[in-house]
Amino acid sequence: MNILFARIGWMIHYTGNTSFDKITGGGAYPDEKKHEVFNFQNLNGFCYGYVQPPGNNIELCRINKQLKKTDNFIENVLVVWVSRRTAGSKIVGWYKNATVYRTYQTLDSKLSKYRNNYGYYIKAKYSDCKLLEHDERIFDVSGLFGRAQIRHIDSNNIGFCKKVITYIRNFDEKSLSSRKKTPLFNPIRTQIQIDAETKKKVEKSAIKVIWKRYERLGYTIKDVQNQNCGWDLEAQNKDTKLFLEVKGSNTSSPVIHISRNEYEKMKKYKKHYRLCVVTNALSNQYQSHIFIYDKNTDTWV
Repeated sequence: MNILFARIGWMIHYTGNTSFDKITGGGAYPDEKKHEVFNFQNLNGFCYGYVQPPGNNIELCRINKQLKKTDNFIENVLVVWVSRRTAGSKIVGWYKNATVYRTYQTLDSKLSKYRNNYGYYIKAKYSDCKLLEHDERIFDVSGLFGRAQIRHIDSNNIGFCKKVITYIRNFDEKSLSSRKKTPLFNPIRTQIQIDAETKKKVEKSAIKVIWKRYERLGYTIKDVQNQNCGWDLEAQNKDTKLFLEVKGSNTSSPVIHISRNEYEKMKKYKKHYRLCVVTNALSNQYQSHIFIYDKNTDTWV
């Protein structure tokens, strides 16, 4: 398989810098000018990916040895996007069946204006692109990269690449995908009136959804609903411990009520606190929304 590892800055959505989602780290460009901020933007059914290659060219012959140095592009490449936050470098997403270009490409002005006139090196159908949520970014690739932002397969990392490919192939899209996510959370202290029996069912279903979600990410889950902690579940893995406050809604709207205790704990433990909202909780079409605190914007996203 043709595979390319590309290291970029850290974001939540990669659909452009906003006051709620700003890129940090990555290449040599200043954060406000990093082109990869649009790497997972759906633009007419495609994603256009940027990485800063050494010498401004991607050596395609290192992806596939049958290519010449002068070939301009290669198709059907698995591009694995990697970024670093605090606990090492992690896989943040991937493009399947991507086209990788040797040189920097530009879009026509009608499309380019939607991505700040930034160009790209990699193109893939949006349906072939997967961006992982913050807590899904657990596959560690620390040590894979040197100083360059691009890494190819060689004799030293063939075994590791096989593990990455297996991980991507086995990724449970239905269970782990974010589905639709609301980009900004504001605590709403509006109580939606439903009968006590339905409310209990909604809460139980929401707990089950979030429990399974984090369990499949490799976390050990502890139920603390009766301990008045300000959260419902604790999720622990080898790197961190998370406090999961779970809210359920029987509608498609993530409008929820939070108590004063929960709100205070959100502020106190914001680095490890997750507000998990499950909408349509009693339906097979439920959606889970995970809100985390972003210190760069001082908001919950």
